[in-house]
Amino acid sequence: MATVYLTRSGYERLDAELRELLEVRRPQVMSDLTQAREYGDIRENAEYETAKRDQGLTEGRIHELEALLASVQILEVPPELDEVVLGARLTVENLDFGQTRAYKLVSEPEAHLEEDYLSVESPLGAALLGGKVGEVVTFEAPAGTRRFKILELSGDTEAQEV
Repeated sequence: MATVYLTRSGYERLDAELRELLEVRRPQVMSDLTQAREYGDIRENAEYETAKRDQGLTEGRIHELEALLASVQILEVPPELDEVVLGARLTVENLDFGQTRAYKLVSEPEAHLEEDYLSVESPLGAALLGGKVGEVVTFEAPAGTRRFKILELSGDTEAQEV
């Protein structure tokens, strides 16, 4: 797998999810599977089918996280930036709607809009990459061209290699 760049907090969040899956969810799924087998014929056993599905989803996510975390490099972003880079914190104004919002530009595995972590692979994230304070960036959305002005930009101090 190629190198995946994450912020320190993104790495810690994914690592905590992996530990939760290994230490809590996997044993619970195995317990549910054992209990469902005790109900009898597994060919017509909805609880068994549900437990098997949960086992597959859990194991799949465990393998996905293990592979991802094995190829992580923690972003090293200087505290002051001249342009938007992966790991930057920025404030932008949506010129079409007059709304201001702060983001942290991150890689796809740690993107989480509810926490204002914007993926560099999203249309807005890709448009912002390389931008400077005061610049207006545009991108095409399903509803038409969108315009955002970069108001503030700063780096981060989470930089350390895993």
